[in-house]
Amino acid sequence: MALFGSDKDTSSSQAPAPAAAAPEKPAPAPKKSPRAPATDGARIGQSVRIEGEVRGDEDLILDGQVKGTIELGTHQLTIGESGRAEADVSGRRVRVLGEVKGNVDAQEAIELGPTARVHGNLRAPQLRLEEGAQVNGRIDMGGGSGPAPAKAKPASNGADPDETPSTADDDAPADEAAAPA
Repeated sequence: MALFGSDKDTSSSQAPAPAAAAPEKPAPAPKKSPRAPATDGARIGQSVRIEGEVRGDEDLILDGQVKGTIELGTHQLTIGESGRAEADVSGRRVRVLGEVKGNVDAQEAIELGPTARVHGNLRAPQLRLEEGAQVNGRIDMGGGSGPAPAKAKPASNGADPDETPSTADDDAPADEAAAPA
């Protein structure tokens, strides 16, 4: 019976340790960015600061700071809650939970989480804004990639862009062209 008593003492002294360790493991989980892949792609950690160009052929999670440009081509960029990009960013999909000071360009979609702050233009065929996201810039959902469209240029027919085009005969004065027949 002494063996059973000592086993009970050993198991009862070990039981509180796993119970105390279990609550500690979930605590780091909220620090990770939602929907961010855990093992796929690369991660720039919170303590990392980069100045210059960041290019890659894999998904990227930014929890640190980048000043310059981020170009991921056909891959996904996730800017975590602690991530800061003072950069123009582009990728197949871009998800922002942190802060971007620059333009955001995505081939498929841009997602702005509830903690996102963007000071720049957004361009993608699809846009998802969660409640709380902040945007200070223009939104272009015209699709396609390439440079953002500039101000519309008048046709190169030699006409003055400030004049109203005439639908009547070009030889007739503007007053006669506008008058009903």
